[in-house]
Amino acid sequence: MGVCRITFAGESSAFEIAIFQLLTCPPPQRNNFSMRQFNKAAGSVLLSLTLQVNAKANTNANPADAANANATVKVAPTIDDRIRNFLWQHGYRVAEVTIDFGDYIWNEPYVRCLDHGKFADAKSLEDSYIETSLEGLRRSRSLSQILFHREINHLLLVHIGAMNAHAMDRLLTEYERAGVEFISFDEAVRDTAYEIDPEWLNREGMNFLDQLMEARALKYPAGGPGIPQAVIENACG
Repeated sequence: MGVCRITFAGESSAFEIAIFQLLTCPPPQRNNFSMRQFNKAAGSVLLSLTLQVNAKANTNANPADAANANATVKVAPTIDDRIRNFLWQHGYRVAEVTIDFGDYIWNEPYVRCLDHGKFADAKSLEDSYIETSLEGLRRSRSLSQILFHREINHLLLVHIGAMNAHAMDRLLTEYERAGVEFISFDEAVRDTAYEIDPEWLNREGMNFLDQLMEARALKYPAGGPGIPQAVIENACG
């Protein structure tokens, strides 16, 4: 595969400031502050960052991607469709995530291990976090080839939390070693793949590539992120 180009769905100085505040928070305050409270408070920030204004028309249409759009299964219009259409008509772009490995699952167990002084367990959590993130990258690159027969620009979703604050530098380094080149949001969504509306409604929060796979009833490749969720959530319990 060629160079994989990725941006962040939460790319903003606000994201960096939130991580900085978590890192510099005095230990007693950090220990008494529930990660659920932190994630809830940060959620509105992340949500606001996932909608980016882009009123410019894309003149670099890819005929192959247009054909892929026509292959999408059509469904009856719903309130979800009306919301999406309203955003498009008013110059908004939806940040269609393509890489999401469930990073938020590691946050509370990681903090719990640190609070209990179980640093070896905390390191094991970090290692599983990194490996799962890399598997998520490999999976999305594979789906890109199945759907578009090329490497599209990807959008990586990360959440504000303790593990991301701690391991982000390592994650970015490992992604670069895997051939990733980081780009801006505006550059990423100029990829004509993002002109496609999957028209696949679900309540599971599927990412863009999974929505397209489901809409076209395509066969998934072997493997997948395989998040060991129960093991992670019970760590240092």
